[in-house]
Formats: sequence, C-alpha cells, structure tokens
Amino acid sequence: MGTSNEALSTEVPTLATPPAEPVLFDWDGPVPVEPSDTEEFPADVEPAAPHEMEGAVPLPLDLPEEPPGPPPGSDRFVDEGLALVLRNRLHAERPGAPAARRVVAHQPVRPAPAPRAALPALPLRPPGPGLAAALALGLVAAFFGWVSAAPFWLAQGVGTTEKVTVVRCDDRCEGRVGERTVRLVDVEASDRTPGTTVEARMLDDDGVAYASSPAGLHLRWVLGFVLVVACGVGVGIATGVPRLRREGTHRVATLWALSLGGPGLLALIPVVGALF
Repeated sequence: MGTSNEALSTEVPTLATPPAEPVLFDWDGPVPVEPSDTEEFPADVEPAAPHEMEGAVPLPLDLPEEPPGPPPGSDRFVDEGLALVLRNRLHAERPGAPAARRVVAHQPVRPAPAPRAALPALPLRPPGPGLAAALALGLVAAFFGWVSAAPFWLAQGVGTTEKVTVVRCDDRCEGRVGERTVRLVDVEASDRTPGTTVEARMLDDDGVAYASSPAGLHLRWVLGFVLVVACGVGVGIATGVPRLRREGTHRVATLWALSLGGPGLLALIPVVGALF
C-alpha cells in the first residue's frame, strides 16, 4: 500500500499557485501599483494632518449654537449695552422696523437749547457830556460831604456843648457865644425870641452850632451820605457804565466801583478836614 501511494503522488503533481493567464494586450495586464512613502496606520487610528503643528488642538466638529459668554472679570452690562446699541443702529437703518420704533419711543426727548439772543448794538455817544456830568456830580458830592461833616462828628461825641444866646431869628438864626457870633441850626420855634439862651453842640473853631437832639444829628449825616452815593450812581449812568454789559460782570463791577468811589472820595475830604 505504501508503494502505491507514493507512486500515485508522483504521477499527479500539485501546483501551489494556479498558472497565470496569457496576456495578449497591455490593457489586459495587471495594473501596476505605485510605491507609497506613507506609513500604514491601523483602522482605529486617524493619521495627523500634515499642516498641523505639534501640540495644536483640533477644532471640535460640533460648534455650539450660542457664542460663549464674556470672560470672567468683564463687564457684562457694558457688553450687552454695546450689543443693544449696535442692534438698534442696524434696525434704525431700515425704516419701519418695530424694534427701532420701540427703542426710539423709550428714549427721553431733550429739547434743543434755544439760541442765545444777541444783544442789540447800542449807538456810541460822545464822551464830552458824560465827563462834564461826572465832574459836576463830583462837586455836588463834595458839597454834601462838607455839610454832613459836622453833624457826623457831633453825633459821634466829638465837640463841645455851649450855651448860645439868640441874637436874631428870621430866615436863619444867629447867636452869640462869648464874643463870637455863630449860626444856629435846628432851633425850636419857642426859642427863636432874641435874648433866649439855648444849648447847642459845636466843633472847636466852627461857626455853626446845632441845637438839635442826637437823633436829629444822625438824620442829617445819614441823608448827606445817601446823597453822596446817589451822586456816584449818577456818575456811572452819565459815563455809560450800564451800556457796557457786554464787557463782562467783573469789568462792569470795577467801573461801578470807580463811579461810586470818585464822589465818595471827594466827600471824604471835607469830612476828615472838619477835625482840623
């Protein structure tokens, strides 16, 4: 039996690969495979893209539907307000959008400031009349200062009280103090008879004696000083200070101070001189 099997195996040869079919034309031959330098990867490993750098993180395929919120520490209200302003501006470009109308309706309406009315131009005046009026009012103020000087000092307690004998009283009263004749002021009707003696206050070496009470003396000098101030106001008006309102408050106040100070200085000279 062993010999017969061996003979049979030798008689029927077995081929490991089937014989290739004959190739008649070029297109019937097998397609040549080009050599590839790429490495083969397992099916479960995805090869890295050649353009990605080492350490780069790929973007997720499923992007979120809403953008991420503001980073920590940012002002959420400022970001939302900026977005609201941009959205309203975009809607405002399209007329008839309800969102734009709603935003405009809620915005406060501020009226435009009214234009400042221009001051009318005043005609210029010649300086001659104003200077003449200022000089005249200055002299009048000096007169009021002179007649108010003695009552002012007598009301302050300066001077002496003398007994004056009435000499005569018609339009004005005169009296005698020792050997000197003086003018009497504010003599009552019952004391106007010649030979009557009255008490009067007078400054040293002054020719006027005041027989009035201290209240009457205060009234005299107060009225005199008020008239001096009135003269200063008249100087300002005569020189056109109210017409210079365009020059500014500071400059107008300075001009008013000069207008009042000039007559006041002229009235102060006789008041001080009454003591000497």
